[in-house]
Amino acid sequence: YRGSTIESLTHLEVYEHFDTIACYDDVHEGKPHPAMLHKILDELEHSSHQALFIGDGPRDEIASQRAEIDYLMVDWGFTDHTDAVRSVDELHHLLLS
Repeated sequence: YRGSTIESLTHLEVYEHFDTIACYDDVHEGKPHPAMLHKILDELEHSSHQALFIGDGPRDEIASQRAEIDYLMVDWGFTDHTDAVRSVDELHHLLLS
């Protein structure tokens, strides 16, 4: 999982924007288990109240709830939701407001 994640982020030219990445390989638990989110928080030395999880599906949302991290749904991933953020521009606006 880590290899394909890094490959995808590199292909999208965004890998350098990540301070840390957690994958199934690291914690041996998949979402909606919050282990990956806890690992990231631990590595960054942040609390759950200092984080925002941006995801694209119900398992992401459940994982964020279990980790007590605020959640924002986007619709350009694997699922489509009527209440999701529709574009990167909209996401950018929400994050800065």
